[in-house]
Amino acid sequence: MYYLINLANRYNLLAESNERTSHFGEVPSIGGIAFFINFLIALGVTQFFGDWNTGMALMIGTSIIVFVGIRDDILDLPIRRKLPLQLFAIILVLFMSGLKIEGLYGFLYIDQVPAWISYPLSFLLVLFFMQAYNLIDGIDGHAASIGIIIFGSFSVFFWLIQDYLFLTISAVSLVGLLVYLCYNLSKLYKIFMGDTGTLLIGFLIGFSIIRILSYTPEQVAVLPFRGQFLPVLLLAILFVPIFDVFRVMIVRKRSGKPIFSPDRNHVHHVLTDAGFSHRRASFFSASFSLSFAFVIFLIIQSESVILLGIAVLIFLLLVNLLLIRLGKTYRAKKLKVLIRKPVMKYSKLFKALGLYNFLV
Repeated sequence: MYYLINLANRYNLLAESNERTSHFGEVPSIGGIAFFINFLIALGVTQFFGDWNTGMALMIGTSIIVFVGIRDDILDLPIRRKLPLQLFAIILVLFMSGLKIEGLYGFLYIDQVPAWISYPLSFLLVLFFMQAYNLIDGIDGHAASIGIIIFGSFSVFFWLIQDYLFLTISAVSLVGLLVYLCYNLSKLYKIFMGDTGTLLIGFLIGFSIIRILSYTPEQVAVLPFRGQFLPVLLLAILFVPIFDVFRVMIVRKRSGKPIFSPDRNHVHHVLTDAGFSHRRASFFSASFSLSFAFVIFLIIQSESVILLGIAVLIFLLLVNLLLIRLGKTYRAKKLKVLIRKPVMKYSKLFKALGLYNFLV
C-alpha cells in the first residue's frame, strides 16, 4: 500500500473532493490494485487447487475488471464505456467456469433452478453486487468493514465445505481488506480502493455467492443448520449493500428523481450528515450488519420460520425508524443554520424584538 501511495502521488492518480464526496483534498485512489496483486499471487501459488477452469476464468475475468477500474479511476469513464467490459467479464467467467446457481436447497420451496433461469440469475447477481459494493464505498472504512464481515463469513463457509480455492480467495480478500482498512483510516497514509477495488471485491462477492449456491445438498449438509436456511443467512450477511441499494432507489423514486442519479441518500451519508464521524458511522453500520447476521444465525438453529420472520421485520423496522430519525435531525440542523445567518446579521433588530435568544 505504501508504494501505491507514492506511485499515486507521483503520477497524480488522486481522487478530488466534490459536493457528493465525504473527504477533503486529494487522496490516492488506486488501493484496489493491491487486492488484485494479492489475488494473483495467491492463485498462482496454490495453482487453483486443481480447479483450472474456475481458476483461469476468475483470473481472466478479474484482469478485465481491474483494467476497467483503473481506466475509470484515471479517466472517470461514463457508464456506457465501462459497463460493456464488465458484462463481458461476468459472462466469460460464467461460461468458462461453468459456475451457476444450482438451487436454493428448499428455500421458498425451490430445490433445483433450471439452467435457462440459473445463468441469467447468476449474471444479474454478480452485476448487482459489483454496483452495490461500489455504492457503499462513500466514507472512510465503510466498504472495507462490510467486506471484512462478508469475506470472514464466506471463509467459514468454504472452510467447512472444504472448498480450498474459494477459501483462498476469501481469506486473501479478508486479509487485504484488513490491511487496507488501516491505511484508509490513517490520516498520514490515507488511500482509497477506488473503482478498481470496489468492482473487484463486488465481482468476487458475487461469484462466491454463486459458488455457495452451486453445492450439492450433501456438501451443504456439513453446515450447522439446514440447507433451506442458507440463502436466508447469506441475505443477512449481505444486508447492508442490499438494503442500501433498494432504500436509495425507493427514496429517489418517491422524490421524483431518476433511480440511478447520484445523491447523498445512502445509509453512510445519512449517518455522517447526522453528525457521525466516518469512523463512528462505519463502526455503527458494520456492528449492525454483524449483529443482524449473528441473530439470524442463532434463530435458524431453532428452525422456526415464524421467529425468523419476526426478527427480520423488527430489524427492518428499527433501521428504517433510525434512518428517518437521523434524517429529521440533519434537516433540523440545516434549517437552524439557514435561520441563524440572517439572525446574526441583523442581531440588533432581533434583540429589540426579543427573538434573538429564541432563534439562536
